[in-house]
Amino acid sequence: MMEDDQRNETEAHDPIFEKVDKTLLKEKGLSIQYQLVETSEKLSLLAKKDEKFLSIFLGIAALLIVVLFIPFVFIVESLWIKLLFIILPVVFAGSLGWLAYQLAELSFNQVIYFDKTNQLFLKYKNNGQHKNQIKWNDLHTLQIIKRNEKSFEMNLVTKEVKRFHLSTYVNTDLLFKDAETISQLVDIPIWMEGMEGLEMLKTK
Repeated sequence: MMEDDQRNETEAHDPIFEKVDKTLLKEKGLSIQYQLVETSEKLSLLAKKDEKFLSIFLGIAALLIVVLFIPFVFIVESLWIKLLFIILPVVFAGSLGWLAYQLAELSFNQVIYFDKTNQLFLKYKNNGQHKNQIKWNDLHTLQIIKRNEKSFEMNLVTKEVKRFHLSTYVNTDLLFKDAETISQLVDIPIWMEGMEGLEMLKTK
């Protein structure tokens, strides 16, 4: 949380700034960096091709590990070695499979965009679960939080003090560029958390 003497006037007099959670929204679990794709109708946050490819690759790798180790269970005679050839593939394949699933969920199943025609922010799963639809007038700010030395989290904050995760960034130039694009489109300010001297990137 920022110190009182670091806040600028806008933050100091903003009741939502006082109430909003300033800790990481995606502290646990996997998060990825989406890319902004703009058309005349909407501004979308889409997964990059390499993330989609990685999720498929990890899924295939998990299956291959199981398939390659199965024959050894029938070849070796020692019960302990048999157990080893069962447990290790299950652990490794399970870990890779979980990672592949999480990446696939974020890359293929997650839908995030700003509808220019109806002035709505939408975030939901392709399967119809967890659908969020918010009017632009109900959006209050973009919140950027420093995760560690090299990555940042960008969230959307509503006037009801609810937060929605948008993307994770490792490139600060792209972070500022994307934040500015969204800020100008929806006409909301940008709050920076955890970067000395950059508490607020822009005020309106």
